[in-house]
Amino acid sequence: MAVLQVMPVVFSDGFAERVVLIPFTKASAADTLDLSSLFSVIICACVIATAGTGAGTAIVATFTGTSITVPSGPSNTAGFILVFGEHV
Repeated sequence: MAVLQVMPVVFSDGFAERVVLIPFTKASAADTLDLSSLFSVIICACVIATAGTGAGTAIVATFTGTSITVPSGPSNTAGFILVFGEHV
């Protein structure tokens, strides 16, 4: 997975929770992304494919701690990862 070299869009309520939208390209199933610089705990995440295989779908991503794994389906696709969790 190639995370685009742009700042992720961060929405924060001023308390512990935040939502982050991260653009990416060339993602395939089982690719991982470490978000420990943005989150202390991930509560939920989904992959929103906008190009390539799986375009137009939103798939719940699996996560452990602060790492996200792209679920089965996407293959060399582009899109966004939408993450909700507690920030560092």
